[in-house]
Amino acid sequence: MGQPAKVTIQFMSDLHQERHGYSFTTLRRAPILILGGDIGRFIDYDHYRSLLSRFCAQFELVVLVAGNHEFYGSTRAQGLDAAQRLVEEPSIGGKLRFLNRDRIDLGSNITILGCTLHSHIAHRHKRLTNDFSRILGWSVEEHNEEHKKDLQWLQTSLNKLRQEEAHRRVIVVTHYAPMFKRVSHPLNELNDVSQCFSSTALEDLRRSSALTTTSHWVFGHTHWNVRLKVGKVHVVSNQMHNDHENLTWWQRKSKYAQQLLLRSGVWSVVTGDIALIRYGVDLAVHDIELCVYHDKRELAATLLGAQDTVYKRLPDLQDPDFYHPYKKNATRFQVCDSKAGLELYILTDQALSLDLTDQTVDSTAYDGLAVSVRYPTYKALLQGWLNSACAAMEIEDFNSGVVYMMQAERLVDSQNVDEAWLKEHLSKPDHYLQASILLRGKRRRTLGSSWT
Repeated sequence: MGQPAKVTIQFMSDLHQERHGYSFTTLRRAPILILGGDIGRFIDYDHYRSLLSRFCAQFELVVLVAGNHEFYGSTRAQGLDAAQRLVEEPSIGGKLRFLNRDRIDLGSNITILGCTLHSHIAHRHKRLTNDFSRILGWSVEEHNEEHKKDLQWLQTSLNKLRQEEAHRRVIVVTHYAPMFKRVSHPLNELNDVSQCFSSTALEDLRRSSALTTTSHWVFGHTHWNVRLKVGKVHVVSNQMHNDHENLTWWQRKSKYAQQLLLRSGVWSVVTGDIALIRYGVDLAVHDIELCVYHDKRELAATLLGAQDTVYKRLPDLQDPDFYHPYKKNATRFQVCDSKAGLELYILTDQALSLDLTDQTVDSTAYDGLAVSVRYPTYKALLQGWLNSACAAMEIEDFNSGVVYMMQAERLVDSQNVDEAWLKEHLSKPDHYLQASILLRGKRRRTLGSSWT
């Protein structure tokens, strides 16, 4: 490949197409696609080949790093052999590169290093992962040995690049996470199971000064999407989410918004001559196209259809009644237009929360956009429900913490609590509810008109 003036790379991982019939589709938003593992199983060879062939028909280059699920149903040696055969398939057209402790150079100034980067699992915790029963002949000792090999290879490769090709910018791609904090569900941070998907690789390499030329680290495996900056390294992931049952209502909706909105739009991480974007179309959403937004306010304005919106920065959140887990990290903007008052909370650049007044807000709703709305009364909640025509609404009582679900314009939940019960218990002065709405349809509608 010739030397590019700017490299734009699209990335995703953990599509788990062995569960979805290898039917995943995406839209091209960059010439290069990185697949960070757990795309499917190598044993499903024909289906996996068809999926990769579709990707290779769309992209100029597809870079694949194996996850642990790639080897399910086979030995590791059989899986690696299948990966090499995939690279050589005629339908791939020479566009696939499989990186197993290997590098690929993009022109003369950018290098991608790729490996699985197995974690280190204590022997007593080996039952916390299915790998040792699903990968034939695989043991915790072999897993940990691969971790050592992966880490040593990264150390050697990065040092060599730093010493001999210091002009190169390096992108590291691994399946397993290179750190423990902020890369997984909060319940899994620093507990026993975290050994099954994380390691201290990033910090180990930082201490040895091996990462001085590394600009990005792409990972997967945790099913938790992040955009972090550790030192000078952008740590990013774009994964399917699958830990739905263990989330709070806010985490479920904010992560659902991230999966459907950010995977169906584009976020950009730009550093000098490298732009990494994550773009994907979830199985439930196929018709949303957003631009690359370098400014959070630009994204908000587009989502709300507020072309003439005026923004002003407000202080950090002070309202003690408004709770969300990222409150301390939230950036608060007030959106002012001729139609309504509206406060938009942009939480860690990933979740959108709208705090509506009792005025009419005319907004553009996109399929799969999860919006969190604060209702001052039960009547307002019902009025907002009817006006928004939403597909589903999840409600949390601030006082009791009880969560209810409204679907198909009626109230349902696991305890079969009916609407009358909810009204009796929640229609009290200053009794706030927080509701998360999953909006239907891609059309303009009014949210919350005539709230009293």
